[in-house]
Amino acid sequence: MQFYSSFQNDIQGGWTAALKQIYKIKTQLSECEGDGISESDLSRNDYISDIINNAMKKYICFTAFFCFMLMNISAQGISEKDNTMLDNFIKSKVSIVKVRIGSDTLAKVFNGTFYKVDAGFAFSEDMSYCSGDMFVIKDGELIVLNGKSDSMTTVVSLVRKEFYLKTETDAKNFEMALDKLYPMSDMNEKYKEHMKIGNRWFFIRDKFFDSKSGFIVTLDQNSRIRNIGYSLEAIKK
Repeated sequence: MQFYSSFQNDIQGGWTAALKQIYKIKTQLSECEGDGISESDLSRNDYISDIINNAMKKYICFTAFFCFMLMNISAQGISEKDNTMLDNFIKSKVSIVKVRIGSDTLAKVFNGTFYKVDAGFAFSEDMSYCSGDMFVIKDGELIVLNGKSDSMTTVVSLVRKEFYLKTETDAKNFEMALDKLYPMSDMNEKYKEHMKIGNRWFFIRDKFFDSKSGFIVTLDQNSRIRNIGYSLEAIKK
């Protein structure tokens, strides 16, 4: 029961995070609608659509796997034969696809071996993948690569000590490494650019209204990476 309680808390946390994302975007849509911008116009923004879709996928995924766990917990009233049959059926409907992200450029910038893992399930003819997380194996330790945020400490900890972000060549290598870890859609390729302002490099990946969205990389006095963050308004108009 202790394991069930812990698992339930984890699942509830996942639900809460996903729903908070949806609520946040809906709030932004409402605020902008009040400024004279229609919700249909905002829905065209790729970033907003991606957040809503990812949040819904995570919500559905958490729900599905929580149901699987409940079935196992409630198996006391099921015969061993039937329980085995149900377990085998569920396992046949769950798919885990692991792909190694190999790149010479990625290895120049980051330590570790990177993998993309897609988890999916299918109760119909088609497989629905609801998760596409990145993992790193470094020094025998499995590390979950955090999503985009204003302070991506896990990503920073993986940067090679000998890597300096100083020249244009360094910036191109870092940008190509980002392409592997956080691929851009073909539609957003037109927004890609990078520039240095003060002690920060900006790697633009998208557009958010009149602002440019992307990664902000802060350097120390020796041109080593001190912080990596993502902002919808990395560069404001």
